[in-house]
Amino acid sequence: MEEKQTGERKSTVRNGNLSNARFFEAASLRGIEKGKVPPDFGCRAIFHSWEGSMNYLKRAEHERLSENSAEVAAAYLGMIDGLRFTGLVSIGAGEGIVDEQLFAKHQPAFEYYVPVDISRWLLCTAFDRLSRLAPIPWVINCDVENLGPAETTLFNGLAGARLFACLGNVLGNTDRHEQFGFKAIGQLMSKPADWLLLSVAVGRFERVKDPNETKNGFHIWDMVFAGVSYHREPEVRGMRADDFDLILQTDEDTGSSSIVFIYKPWNQLAFTLRRYDLKPFLNWLDRKMGFVVERFELLDTGAGFDAGTFLLKRR
Repeated sequence: MEEKQTGERKSTVRNGNLSNARFFEAASLRGIEKGKVPPDFGCRAIFHSWEGSMNYLKRAEHERLSENSAEVAAAYLGMIDGLRFTGLVSIGAGEGIVDEQLFAKHQPAFEYYVPVDISRWLLCTAFDRLSRLAPIPWVINCDVENLGPAETTLFNGLAGARLFACLGNVLGNTDRHEQFGFKAIGQLMSKPADWLLLSVAVGRFERVKDPNETKNGFHIWDMVFAGVSYHREPEVRGMRADDFDLILQTDEDTGSSSIVFIYKPWNQLAFTLRRYDLKPFLNWLDRKMGFVVERFELLDTGAGFDAGTFLLKRR
């Protein structure tokens, strides 16, 4: 595979092809493969692996079939009602289904689309789904925690008002403190007309809650097992939920409460689930991250938390 100094690559991935795309792989991901994964990769190991990506798709399909999925999608669209954008930049694009819905409803149509994701497999799906709707100047393989100067340079070349979308609670599953993700996105939003469409889980974990207590908990465990296996597969066959410590952590500054999954044999971070108390979260976005919340909507999921959708501008 030939690499140019810009980081642009040709990439062929399992079950799909990105060879016709301008594919940019972040320096932070180069050389990572099964058995060669940084020790601080927890959630990132899940989504960088093929098996973890496929388990994510199963979980996403399960959630789309849930009773409130249509309402959540409508909230995304309602947030940008009356606004006009030249392009859509999807951070944590996944398979691109939500982005396709935004294209269908936003008029006039977006003139370009840029998907960003840590998963090459999901990027391939998003590219196939959206390339028929708009030009795709870049397909960017990077995680939200490591968007940096190289990616900023690419985005500075994109014309017009950009809608940056970070949906599906992407920032609620980061390995490091969420400030790294917000700072990275803020640096990309270099134009006054840029907006950020964000979704997070709003609520609080009052206790450690095993995924098996939820309707789709088995999908979460499948993802967790896949992520740990990506580090050293031969050593982790036959994993069980009992092999993990689930720890409740809180952050008064951000208003977050998190359940952190630790694989006990290696003391390895495996997964993080976050929820946010609304008032401290909004204060933190404003005071610490420099984002002004222009609109927001909360929808009861029936699962002990609200699906929060927010439209943000840089201060």
